[in-house]
Amino acid sequence: MVTMEWAAHIVRARYEAIGEETVHWAKTRILDILGCIVAGTKAQGSRELVDLVLEWGGKKEAQILVYGEKVPASNASMVNAILARSFDFGPVHPEFEGKGFPGHISETSIPCALAVGEALGKTGKEILTALIVGEDLASRLLAASEFDLSQGFDCIGTANAFASCAISARLMGLDEVETRNAFGILLTLIGGSLQAVWDGCTSFKLVQGVAAKNGVLAASLAKKGWTGPKDALFSRHGYFSLFTKGVAHEEVLTRDLGTRFYTDSSIKPYPSCRGTHPYIDCALAIQKKHGIRGEEIEEVTLYFPPKGLSSFISQPFELGPFPQGSAIFSVQYTVAVALLEGRLLPSHLEPEAISRPDIVSFAKAIRLEESTDLLPLSGRVKVRTKDGREIVEFQPVPRGHRRASPLSREEIERKFLNNLTYTGRGLEHRAERILELVEKFEELPDIGRLLGIFS
Repeated sequence: MVTMEWAAHIVRARYEAIGEETVHWAKTRILDILGCIVAGTKAQGSRELVDLVLEWGGKKEAQILVYGEKVPASNASMVNAILARSFDFGPVHPEFEGKGFPGHISETSIPCALAVGEALGKTGKEILTALIVGEDLASRLLAASEFDLSQGFDCIGTANAFASCAISARLMGLDEVETRNAFGILLTLIGGSLQAVWDGCTSFKLVQGVAAKNGVLAASLAKKGWTGPKDALFSRHGYFSLFTKGVAHEEVLTRDLGTRFYTDSSIKPYPSCRGTHPYIDCALAIQKKHGIRGEEIEEVTLYFPPKGLSSFISQPFELGPFPQGSAIFSVQYTVAVALLEGRLLPSHLEPEAISRPDIVSFAKAIRLEESTDLLPLSGRVKVRTKDGREIVEFQPVPRGHRRASPLSREEIERKFLNNLTYTGRGLEHRAERILELVEKFEELPDIGRLLGIFS
């Protein structure tokens, strides 16, 4: 049974079997997520969420980062995951053997691993092992079902929860049967709708944290002796039956298990949905090469791959009651900012910036068309100026993919520093020490020293 094979793998996995490149990529994503959590403290709804969780109280186990308060590990993992997702700026696009799928694993898995690891006093090496194994499970679940967004389930609430459950089970020291039970218990907890993304609601990011919390809860109950369905993945009403279109490639769940590890493939250069990025890349390239001012532009056309116009990012831009949600998932808004401002930062996703009349009117005028020659995650932008020029840029792969179009180490560290600076809390003065500790993460006897820097 695959579910039991995975339970055994989670219990028996060894750090020594994980390659150096995999560890390095995990540390790179930890750094990126820490920066996104810090920036997320300035997002709409963050303060209210933190206040609510502090009102709940409970055992002081793990920190809500930046705020410094300790709460139960399940709640800390939830809040930190939501903060990490707040500007949609974290690592994305899990891959299996070169094929990518929609997903945001790291924004759930890393906050979960840090919170549970802190609560239990685990070493950096133990946390990395649990993290890498858990993320591999989530990636394989997506690949096995060839997950797409058409069903309406948000895979963050389903596959990500299996990652956080595996991470928690490993760090809590569950045995194989307990780990299998944890997966079964989790089956009762998972879910999540993409409608919040379509509507641009605050709750789009809630699923990121609920997936982390549910994984911790399921593992905790299993450790206390609770049982769950024996086969959370393949039973009649299991994961694949309920939350996917079925198992297209069962073999990927166990192929090269323990020797190859999969996870998110891209570090984002911009705080917005990954689907908007090829168009932002094109817009910034046009700006850099031609220095066109907004008043010179007559018309902007974005060309989408087949079916691209049915995506949530291609909806007409409208300011809703949660402006950040309206903007993060709008290709019209993000391209408008890129063309008019020459960059896209978290500060451009504050309500006052989003509601600027010049940007709103410019965004709404951007035209969208389908082009059959484009592949998924590629894009083309055409700008026609008032003096009759036509400028076209094409982006085959958005910037940030770790192999096809990687950000440099300097760019990744600059993004981290900018996120720290953005909050106005002075954390940028501690950046060098944070970078040093993350680089040596596997050598840390515990992670309290690292996380304490953020308070």
